[in-house]
Amino acid sequence: MVTLVVVCLLLAVTIFRMVVRKTSGKSDNNYLLVSLFIQTLPFAYGKSILTLLPGKKIGGEMVFQELGAFGNSVRFELPLLFFLILLLLGYRKWENNSFGIKDNIWFYVLLVFSFIAVANPSNIFPTAALPLIAYVFQFLLIAKLFEYNFSIQTIIKGLYDGLKVLTILNLFLAICYPVLNIGIAATLFKGEHALEWAQRRAGYASAVGIFGHPGPLALFSLIAAIYFLACSFNSYNRRLSKYLILANMFVILLTFSRTTYISSIIVFLLLFVVHKQKKQLFSVKNILIVTSLFALVVFVLYLTPLSDVFLKTDAGDQIENRYAHWILGYDMWNTSKLLGIGMNTHVYYMSTKLPINLDSAIIAFLIRSPIHNIHMIILAETGLLGIFTWLYFYVYNIGRSSKRAHGTNSASNILRLTYTGVLSAFFIYGTFGWTPFQPEIFSFGLFIGYFATSKKLAVQSKRPSSIKKTKPAYLLS
Repeated sequence: MVTLVVVCLLLAVTIFRMVVRKTSGKSDNNYLLVSLFIQTLPFAYGKSILTLLPGKKIGGEMVFQELGAFGNSVRFELPLLFFLILLLLGYRKWENNSFGIKDNIWFYVLLVFSFIAVANPSNIFPTAALPLIAYVFQFLLIAKLFEYNFSIQTIIKGLYDGLKVLTILNLFLAICYPVLNIGIAATLFKGEHALEWAQRRAGYASAVGIFGHPGPLALFSLIAAIYFLACSFNSYNRRLSKYLILANMFVILLTFSRTTYISSIIVFLLLFVVHKQKKQLFSVKNILIVTSLFALVVFVLYLTPLSDVFLKTDAGDQIENRYAHWILGYDMWNTSKLLGIGMNTHVYYMSTKLPINLDSAIIAFLIRSPIHNIHMIILAETGLLGIFTWLYFYVYNIGRSSKRAHGTNSASNILRLTYTGVLSAFFIYGTFGWTPFQPEIFSFGLFIGYFATSKKLAVQSKRPSSIKKTKPAYLLS
């Protein structure tokens, strides 16, 4: 209920902003629609229309089981709602070949793997891929509507505005808790459960922001910081971008997310090297530079107060838990090495098929939670065929985006450099957590990835840049 209220409040504020701008004689209000969409993504609001795996009573309480990282139900999602609203508002430009294979190759790859999952004899729940397919398709609809009806400059401006609003909101909540110890700030969006996650480590409390967990907040803040860094590198509202980068880094610091600390250091080094060298990421020189700098950073972490965060508290337990999860993933992959056990099924498989002693509370928790390694999830669920496709996706898109992030069009440079950073962050963070697959984070990857590789962007990139580096505030007027 709180989520719905927040979404409605964001809508009301956006309408107010549009009215104010219109009465001031400013007609470029489309970016506010993009901004509103971005602002609602972290709330992952939706309504289930088909539950694949019903709940069961445990201790007199109804508990809903999960199939995998992408849930157990097909939902009517916010992207589809936005799509319908924009159609009603008159944004109806559309291309006949919108869903051609060439322009949507990775969506069709996903469909192929879903068909393989249905035919896979090792898949104990053949329809489990439906939640993922349904969400990606709904997201694709709104992305195409944005692409065909708005300019790429409107997308850049809307993404900037939306991430700015979310950054300010998360910064405010992080200052309230844990800095000022105002507990209600932690429970405002996700309830008392969020406060439990914030206090899960003895000795210090973590910021949870609007996400209800330190992990998603930290990874979102890293995504936002990457975008603002790309804007700063391309002289787009450079001064404000620097302040927003600092705000997001401050929030990351307050989450005490060790994985995000490491990811932030590596990704920022990668982007700095790509920007300065003006080459694709995977060059021998770049790899040597980043490896050397990373080794130096790790050495420093062991000799600074941050070593307490990395080497003490619950670090040992968390390493053991992740190792146990990876072993479970390996055991599942070992049952079907080529095709895996089926898309979005590994949690259900762990709890029903693996011979595990449930007397341990830790083990019981592990087998009811997605594996804390997105690459191991891909390996277990789609086998060798899936993991090789997955790795190719990363190498191809990171290499392509980093190589093309130095053109004359600042809009394309911003999106492609951001996509390079986001993919790198997902890959690194995903080695130790499954947060990149959570809808409130996964959706940002879809949005940035779609527009960084869009056909329309490629065409506009051949024209003179409409973002003037000498006047970075052009798009914000």
